[in-house]
Amino acid sequence: MKPFLIHSGIALSGVLAILCLLEIPIQLNYSSVNSPLADWQTLEGQNAKILIIGNSRAWTTYNPEVIEQVSGMSTFALSQDGWNADILKEKAAYYLLHNSDPEIVLLQCDPSMVFERKEWYKKEEFLKYLLFDRINIRTFGSNLSGYRWWDFFFPAARYFGFPKRYLVDALGIYNPLNSDFSKNRKTKGFCAYQTNSSQLKDVPVKSIWTKEFEPNRFESLTNIRMLFPTSQVIFTFPPVSHRLFETMDISPYKEFASKFGQVLLIHQYETPFDDTLFYDHTHVNVLGSEMVTNLLNQYLSENALQLP
Repeated sequence: MKPFLIHSGIALSGVLAILCLLEIPIQLNYSSVNSPLADWQTLEGQNAKILIIGNSRAWTTYNPEVIEQVSGMSTFALSQDGWNADILKEKAAYYLLHNSDPEIVLLQCDPSMVFERKEWYKKEEFLKYLLFDRINIRTFGSNLSGYRWWDFFFPAARYFGFPKRYLVDALGIYNPLNSDFSKNRKTKGFCAYQTNSSQLKDVPVKSIWTKEFEPNRFESLTNIRMLFPTSQVIFTFPPVSHRLFETMDISPYKEFASKFGQVLLIHQYETPFDDTLFYDHTHVNVLGSEMVTNLLNQYLSENALQLP
């Protein structure tokens, strides 16, 4: 029995030593940006005066560079691709730990922010952060399908099942956005879709876009709003295709904004958006982004800013 325990201890020590060696390049490249969808480690020192918060519907729509040029105020898009307000609340809280409060917050308010995500979407974008958990990912990750407790405690173990991502994070290889985007990386948290990738064949049915949500699903949006007591928070509804818009009930989102004494900013009420401005039913392309950003700048100049 004793020799068995000795040999087992030696074997386990060897495995742990190998895992530690595999972990070293991950930590050495921790601060590097290997993916435009994994940017938590770059948030320190942004100190944006205008902060955009949302998922891909926000970071492909509102162009911070153009907003900054018009307003003269530094602008940044704080987002997490494919995620809802639950995780964006955590990311906004992390942002505030390392930055000054923004003067204006543009907070996305639509079905993709209030739906409940039960699986760990695009977990590979979080793997770098799990060991040592500097950004407190366990607060939301432990309740998701795909959570593995050992990912947070054993060096390199979290990359089991993600060999390609290990090479990206360990070697500092940049994993660019695909060819559907106008660029291969984000600028100030933003990148628009190309105009030649239209996916407007069928309107989504029986999806989050036509679903009625329980009132408690708006709590995470409220929690984000409460993180910014001194900021002017503007609730925005990025455009969807006309065909999808006609099937939706927008009233719950308008009512939510009205609880804070605000009108939900929906540009489709003031300007028609035809199919040439969309990448798919829920995302504008680069032309749509240009139009929406210009409309947003006009709204800000008339309602939120004293611009020259």
